[in-house]
Amino acid sequence: MTFNGRYFLIFAFTAVTLYWMSAISGNLIIPLNLTPNPAQAMNNLNVSTASYLGSDADDWGTAVAISPDRTILFTGKIPHHNLGLTPVNLLGGGDGVILQTDATGRKLLSLTRMGSIIDDIEVNSRTGKIAVVGDFGLALLADAQTLLWHQELGSGGSATMSNGRRVAMGTDGTMAALFNKKITIVDERGTVVSEFPIPGKFVEDVAIHSPSQSIIITGYSQKDRGGCRQLQVAFIRSYDYQGNLNWTNYDWTHAEAHGGNSSCADTRGSRLTLGLDGNLYFAGESAGGNTIFRYDPRDLSKDAPNVIFDPYNHPYNTASNHITYYARFGPVTGEIKAGQFNLSRLSSGRGNTIIPRAIAADERGNLYIGGQSSASFANRNESTISGQSGAYAASDNFVLAVPSDLRTRTFMVSWNKGCKGNNQVVGIATGYGITAMISDTAGCDMITVNAVQGKPQGGMEILYSVWEN
Repeated sequence: MTFNGRYFLIFAFTAVTLYWMSAISGNLIIPLNLTPNPAQAMNNLNVSTASYLGSDADDWGTAVAISPDRTILFTGKIPHHNLGLTPVNLLGGGDGVILQTDATGRKLLSLTRMGSIIDDIEVNSRTGKIAVVGDFGLALLADAQTLLWHQELGSGGSATMSNGRRVAMGTDGTMAALFNKKITIVDERGTVVSEFPIPGKFVEDVAIHSPSQSIIITGYSQKDRGGCRQLQVAFIRSYDYQGNLNWTNYDWTHAEAHGGNSSCADTRGSRLTLGLDGNLYFAGESAGGNTIFRYDPRDLSKDAPNVIFDPYNHPYNTASNHITYYARFGPVTGEIKAGQFNLSRLSSGRGNTIIPRAIAADERGNLYIGGQSSASFANRNESTISGQSGAYAASDNFVLAVPSDLRTRTFMVSWNKGCKGNNQVVGIATGYGITAMISDTAGCDMITVNAVQGKPQGGMEILYSVWEN
């Protein structure tokens, strides 16, 4: 790509000016020629595989993890179809699956069945032990086929981005299971350390930071009766292992949010992860640009350290369409280090919807966000996967990659080739030189590369993809 320094200086000045103006006026409508972003590093993502997984029934992907031995573990629900493997049935088997592949994703190694669905998975980077959560409760596996123990936890719920069951595991082996707005902390032997409820209407995700023995959660609450009338407010909170509050971010009252430059856009905390670089990463969504995410999460009079370089990460000219926000925090004190918006845009330049459903960060702090986008994300028409072009239809599944300084967009791609329906990336994992994603699709045309299953079988389908970093 040719770099035009004069164009970049003009573009940068425009972006900074628009940011200053929008900070004053909220959703200011400013026409702007939406040229391709000169700061995007590449438009093509070469993948080692992209493949369907599924039966002739509805199949659902939920999460993905990478083991220290570089094998990849995909979870979800696949009824009646074993992908040519002999399944290992744990806890009586069921439609819930753990599919293990090699580091390329091209070779299927094992299939484990347990429960009606496996909702989330995390691997201990030190020992390789595997924590999973589903309708069976919490389970710890020595490897993808060997159950060590399991604990019943009750039902899930009280979440909008999943059925409310999530799991996190620290390097010391401690696990935190989230279900029905309650945290259960369990040690590596299966002994329950503590249980405590999480205040808030919806609790979406959990992370664990072993060095400080803290549990970090995110979600959102409904806070009405004020200048914004009805308002959803995101929160990030840290607790010690006994449930005592360490710190909180965002979580403003209705009056505080309204007073902060009328930050009346609904906000939601969606996903959390402890990056392999040791930082805490957050993905949330906001219903428009007049949002608390413009400001420091503890001081609405102070701007957040958000990085803006083009119209797709500057939240102007929006209505109430939901847009993505992601940020890096210190896990011990919760201080914000950097943040950035991401939104799609219509051909008119008006902001459009894009929502996050997965987040991961590698050893160098390179960040990956996945989810669902309406028309159209940055460089949508130029983006390719292993040289194959896609086509937008109804909704795109997407992966966005940004470097640790957030100053460029490494790539942003979709596997959609014109599939109309509910397409969204629901899990991302990165580390050990590889990245993997798992997506739900409407069971129609998607880009495939070196596929182990080249065609959808019917109903909702799983699509997964793997590439080297």
